[in-house]
Amino acid sequence: MFNQNRPAYDVVIAGGGLAGLCLALQLKKARPATSILVLEKRTKDAPAATHKVGESLSELGAYYLRDVLDMKDYLVNCQLRKFGFRFFLSPEHRSDITRRVEVGSKILSPFPSHQVDRGHLENDMTSRQ
Repeated sequence: MFNQNRPAYDVVIAGGGLAGLCLALQLKKARPATSILVLEKRTKDAPAATHKVGESLSELGAYYLRDVLDMKDYLVNCQLRKFGFRFFLSPEHRSDITRRVEVGSKILSPFPSHQVDRGHLENDMTSRQ
């Protein structure tokens, strides 16, 4: 049933995780006058992920955030630039990454990518809404 006392939105996005926030920012960039409501069950900020393994952007993901969503300055200033894929061998030294054999490039790729703290990224994207 329609309630006239509730605000109307052009777009409602279910989920305020990375995908929902990306969609909201891209829609807002393409159509600034569009009213968007992002529904998220979490009531507090996302917890900081402290750069867990696996919280890295591929070059394509970095391109999307940097160029499509205009987040280049944010990524450069608030997240870590990475050298590309890194492999840590020597599983017998699992508890001490400094003792593991590392394989990867020694120079930065011309296609930038970032190691991100997912909690900070999502919280900062939420504040851009």
